[in-house]
Amino acid sequence: MSISFQHVSFAYPGNTSPLFEDVKVHFPGGWTWIVGAYGAGRTTFLQLAMGQLEARTGTIKRTGD
Repeated sequence: MSISFQHVSFAYPGNTSPLFEDVKVHFPGGWTWIVGAYGAGRTTFLQLAMGQLEARTGTIKRTGD
């Protein structure tokens, strides 16, 4: 499966500032690592990628499920 984020922004309800803003990235099929500091939003990013959360703006495309 490949995943593409195009101009994705996300904020949790009640938060005025987004956790992510204007993210543009493509992950081809195969192994991909997400690295970041504690509290940086890795789990939220993966939940967006898998469709468990909805982006505020932009599109997330999944191909080859």
